[in-house]
Amino acid sequence: MRFPSLSHRSVSVFIPTALSAFLCHAAMSLTGCSEAAPPAPDNTQAFIAGSVVGGLGGPIVNARVTTVPATKTVLTDPAGRFVIDSIDAIRYSILIERDSARARAEADASIDTAHVSVRLPIWRLTWSDEFTGDAVDVNIWHQPEGDAGAPDWATRYRRHAASVGEGRLRMTSTHDAIEPGKYSTAILVTREFYQYGRFEIRAKLPRGRGMWPAHWLWPLDKHSAPELDIMEMVGHDPSMTYMTYHFGNPDGTRGKKSKAWRGFDRSADYYTYSLEWYPGEARWLIDDVECFRTSLVQADEPMNLIICTAVGGDWPGDPDATTVFPQFHDVEFVRIYHAVE
Repeated sequence: MRFPSLSHRSVSVFIPTALSAFLCHAAMSLTGCSEAAPPAPDNTQAFIAGSVVGGLGGPIVNARVTTVPATKTVLTDPAGRFVIDSIDAIRYSILIERDSARARAEADASIDTAHVSVRLPIWRLTWSDEFTGDAVDVNIWHQPEGDAGAPDWATRYRRHAASVGEGRLRMTSTHDAIEPGKYSTAILVTREFYQYGRFEIRAKLPRGRGMWPAHWLWPLDKHSAPELDIMEMVGHDPSMTYMTYHFGNPDGTRGKKSKAWRGFDRSADYYTYSLEWYPGEARWLIDDVECFRTSLVQADEPMNLIICTAVGGDWPGDPDATTVFPQFHDVEFVRIYHAVE
């Protein structure tokens, strides 16, 4: 897998004390600016920020440049999603976001201009399910049936619990009519395996104690430690989203790096949950806002994409009298992007 092909934009940033008035005048034509001039930056350690405007996969169409004092350097991106063409400073580093570039440079008084050439990732859509039909596409999805496999889960996966209609996939969780104390729900697993890329799922999640919706990546070797949880939520706290990287330690134990992100009620509307998986790094986004980023010590093998709802267990707890059934996990689309060569 190659790194994404990258668009280019050259950004020039001026650092002298007179910069504030210049920036105010320049910015008014783009975004407006207060008449009051901002404080002059410290020449000995200036923060260079170029905000690049442009959509995912599209060309860069504009740039806005500001400077503020810096207190520390930002590490360069280990995933190699950018390159530095030139910057006239003694020491510097640049960090590329999905649609912005940030650089911190330490310069002496003789340096008055820094030139930064930004390259942004471009992805190509290579796989998607927009759920425009009237049934789950069995050519691209596998639907396992049976108990979830853990003794403390009350989940029983059923094919009939997943349906497609009205432009969305619906995974329905209900009391099991056959065995009391069990709950029927759905799981879909891609038949293909994927290594690196951008994974997007737009979904409206179930709620209530005991509900456990998840979107995640799991390797071919199901006993292997790497696992990338794009999104997990426990239904009694629907505004909290969990993003996790699981890995194996040398002593055989399992470790994890995780982020709990507080936001809107995820059961009230649709949100797009995304993971960008690179060699050595992953980043999580909700509606294109980065929520979590971490380095990876494993996770370099192909994985399935899985979307499901579990019910019960130690983490979400068992459903109680406040849990209303049926519950729905609705998905508008699943999209997978890979790098443009």
